[in-house]
Amino acid sequence: MILVTGATGNVGRNVVEQLLAAGESVRAMTRDPSTARMPERVEVVRGDLRKKKTLLPALKGIERAFLFPLHGQLDAFLEAGRARNLRHVVLLSSSSASTPDDGALGRVHADNEEVVRASGIDWTVVRPGAFMLNDLRWAPQIEATGTVRAPYGDAANAPIDERDIA
Repeated sequence: MILVTGATGNVGRNVVEQLLAAGESVRAMTRDPSTARMPERVEVVRGDLRKKKTLLPALKGIERAFLFPLHGQLDAFLEAGRARNLRHVVLLSSSSASTPDDGALGRVHADNEEVVRASGIDWTVVRPGAFMLNDLRWAPQIEATGTVRAPYGDAANAPIDERDIA
C-alpha cells in the first residue's frame, strides 16, 4: 500500500488518481477525512505532519509514501516511517532547491531534501518548477490586455502541469 500525504492538494490528488489507474492500493492522509472527496477505492485516514501522534497509525502497513513538503515538519514523519519499516519515500520538492543560495525558497527545499536523505529511508526527490495551475492568476491580465506583465520580463519559464508532476 502507498501512503499519499497532501492527498487533497493539486499534486497529491493527481498522485492518488494515477496510482489507482496503475492498480496500486492507496491510503490518503488528510487533516479532515470528511472533506477529502476521494474515490471509494482509497482508504482515507486522518493525519497531520504537524501532529506526531497521527503519523504511526497512518503509516501502519505502508511500504512507500509520497511526502508533501511541509517545511520543518518532516522529521516526525520520517521517524514514524522508520518505526513502521517504510521502504521508500518520494519527496515533492522544487527546482529552486538546486540553487539554495539564491533565496529562502531554495534553502527551505534543499533543507527538506537533506532531512529526507539523512533519514535512512530510500528516497526519490521530484523537483518541479512553476506549477501550471498557478498561472491562472494571469487570466484577468490576458483577458483585459492580451499581455502578461510581471517582474523580470526577459525571464523564461516552462510551467508544469500538476498531472505531469504526479
